[in-house]
Amino acid sequence: MITVHAPAQQDPHRPDLVLLHGWCMSSRIWDCVLPQLQSFCNPWCVDLPNHGANPPAEWPADPAPIIAAIAAQVPANAMWLGWSLAGLLVLQAAATRSLRGIVLLAANPKFVQCADWPGMPAASFAQFSDGFANDPETALIGFQKLQFGQRSLPRAAQEALFAALTSPQTDRLLGLQQALDYLRDGDARQTLSAITCPSLIVGGSADRLVPVQALERTASSLPQSRLRLLPDVGHALLLEQPDVVSPQLQEFLHGL
Repeated sequence: MITVHAPAQQDPHRPDLVLLHGWCMSSRIWDCVLPQLQSFCNPWCVDLPNHGANPPAEWPADPAPIIAAIAAQVPANAMWLGWSLAGLLVLQAAATRSLRGIVLLAANPKFVQCADWPGMPAASFAQFSDGFANDPETALIGFQKLQFGQRSLPRAAQEALFAALTSPQTDRLLGLQQALDYLRDGDARQTLSAITCPSLIVGGSADRLVPVQALERTASSLPQSRLRLLPDVGHALLLEQPDVVSPQLQEFLHGL
């Protein structure tokens, strides 16, 4: 099941922005930046399967039904933004549908490193995945450290992060583990050359999950792309530096 939270007030003169959250999060992750986003766009916040307000469910091996369910509930001429895991969904959507544009926020077409692609080391990912299966709560604490390192978040961002976390209850564990498997195995590199809509890639130089090299190679493979790298910012860059990221989104949206 997919839940899409429509904008409270829709301005027909502003572009529509579909916001897809990362693994084990929810649409609440955007709470602290919604006021900024609402000043220049109509934000459509999505809860992915088994996440947020949705009931416990399995994560499908083929993400096509997820994309179709989202597309059925949002404006056809919207821009889609995917953070982390959701970047894979956005890339597949852009390769199969006509989108206004896409934004990859700390995301790339292949999350896990392999011989010909930089990414999170496979051994590190496997260690985290096994740890989550055995002790979800402890693993999530480690996950937050991976995202932010020693950097501190503003109070509003901390509250948004806490509110957005999808609790790994027993009946959600299977779906969350399946979503991790999708993140491990997902590979959208072959779709990049077929994506013709404009794309913006925003990443942080201190991201311990998505290395700069992966962002650079993604940008070089997308026909109409621009890359923005933020110094000393980690994986959750929209929470760390909303005043820097939001203007990037505004400029991109209004330039389409």
